[in-house]
Amino acid sequence: MHKGLQLGGAIGASSSVLLALAGPRGFRFVKRLVQITALTSTAGMATGVGGAVKKISSLPESEQQDGIEDRAFRIFHNRKQNLVDRYSCVGVGMGMIGGTVVCGLSLSGLIGGAGLGAAAAIGVVIAKNKTASQK
Repeated sequence: MHKGLQLGGAIGASSSVLLALAGPRGFRFVKRLVQITALTSTAGMATGVGGAVKKISSLPESEQQDGIEDRAFRIFHNRKQNLVDRYSCVGVGMGMIGGTVVCGLSLSGLIGGAGLGAAAAIGVVIAKNKTASQK
């Protein structure tokens, strides 16, 4: 589900370019961006969960538990993925606070803020890695 939130947040954040060209300005722009990201983040989470269920159900029953454990082991030991996830957890928390400030205590404010926070965190990790590789 976390990966779906990250994907949906990135898609929602990228919609800011289109929204900036054709949409509202100022505070209304930020509020609309949070609302759009809430939709894309929800779709991303649903797609992630649906894909995982489909993958697990396609395995023979005797291999389902091994498939889950193998995937969890590979993710757990992927250093860069763990870095992205740690930054993303902080970004999600900060984004939820920001989304609540912009949209009030609503589901779209929480989910949209979380998605934007996750996308921002991914951007920070990418920028950090590019800076470190240039040294």
